[in-house]
Amino acid sequence: MKRTTTILLLFLISQPLQVKAQSQSNTSKTGIAIGYTSSTFVGGETPGKGLKRMPGFMVGGILEYQISERLAMHSEALLLTKGGQVNTVGEFYLPNSFIYLQIPLSLRLAFYPGKSVQPFLLGGPVIGFKILAFNSVGVLDDVQNLDIGLNLGGGVSFGKLQFELRFDRSLRSFDASAEQSELKNHTMTILVKVLFR
Repeated sequence: MKRTTTILLLFLISQPLQVKAQSQSNTSKTGIAIGYTSSTFVGGETPGKGLKRMPGFMVGGILEYQISERLAMHSEALLLTKGGQVNTVGEFYLPNSFIYLQIPLSLRLAFYPGKSVQPFLLGGPVIGFKILAFNSVGVLDDVQNLDIGLNLGGGVSFGKLQFELRFDRSLRSFDASAEQSELKNHTMTILVKVLFR
């Protein structure tokens, strides 16, 4: 599973570079993205005595296909962290980190097309493949390999530079333990993107 996931990760991240080399069409753009994530668990019973948000990172490649002047299909291959901090004893919070290869497929709606400053909204389905789940105790084997959800966000584009705030929410529980709780990932991401022709 780990070997397959690694091969898939390398393949997907390389796609924007291949598309750029093969096509200079005005209808498509490639780029890179980097960001900060803040995640927690939602749904079901709260584990431990409470939860705190888990800080993390996101990095990946972008492929965007322009459908019309205002509408575009926006896809990404992202390496990012999710998880949450669980209050176990006293004031101690145990960080639980989940690393995913995440592939969002979004529709992007731009306002004021052709302007130098261009607000936009985007949203769509997300699929994530678990690469690793761990905490300070060790590797977590009771986390589902597949994470499916929805994302919704918005931002501002300044030419090839974009700033974006995005929220994504899992639609299925990540818990693969015997208890099978209904806990799901919920992540806020602040992104900076650079697009190329």
